[in-house]
Amino acid sequence: RAGTVDLGASFICGTSTVPPLNPLMVFAKKLKLKLSPKHRNGPNSNLCFDDEGQAIRPQDWAKAEKEFLRILEALLEKADHVDKTVSIYDAMEELIIASKLPQVVEDQIRAF
Repeated sequence: RAGTVDLGASFICGTSTVPPLNPLMVFAKKLKLKLSPKHRNGPNSNLCFDDEGQAIRPQDWAKAEKEFLRILEALLEKADHVDKTVSIYDAMEELIIASKLPQVVEDQIRAF
């Protein structure tokens, strides 16, 4: 029997077959959905696209991930010294802007 699957939740984090099982994995198995592992590199690697539908080059995505981790670390360091009324969003935005990254990298970081 054919059915419709919402692709909004296209990534399942926690795919272990050892209990406790991720309920999404149980659900996917019951529906007999075909699951594919995530690949960062190679011909079967995942593709990411910008807001205009253009593929983001893997090296650009890797740079954005590296910068995101650096900014996240700076955010954690800043947490002890910032006014408690400042939101995480505002503190993160301040760090992104201060980093003076190319716009495309800023956009990718914000997408994380």
